[in-house]
Amino acid sequence: MKIRNGFVSNSSSSSFIMRATKFTANELIDALGIREKIKGYIENGDEYEIFDAIGSELPDGLGIEPTGNYFGESDYTNLIIGKSCGDLSDGEVEEIEEHTPETDKEIIELLKSIGLSTEGLKTYIQMVSNDNY
Repeated sequence: MKIRNGFVSNSSSSSFIMRATKFTANELIDALGIREKIKGYIENGDEYEIFDAIGSELPDGLGIEPTGNYFGESDYTNLIIGKSCGDLSDGEVEEIEEHTPETDKEIIELLKSIGLSTEGLKTYIQMVSNDNY
């Protein structure tokens, strides 16, 4: 799992392709049963620390990414949870894993293992170019 701390000068490190579904942070907090554990972060409204705590509680094989725009508008309250299909660097060409019923089944089983809905499994991509800043 990859977690970003603050602004990263090598912005391509944030680019991802993920077979996943979206959940709110609250849905994930409840599914993982960590509300009491992260009570201080919730009370302080520290969305990034909540995101980080959720990511640390996910089973191996599941990754997490925030939604929104990488450049200052990441949304840590609506999250993408699933399996990485690849990471991209500027100018790089990478073959991604085709999603099949078998690969989707693996993701679905991991989501079910923590009590999450398995509806809406899609492929998400975020490409950040060094030319953007």
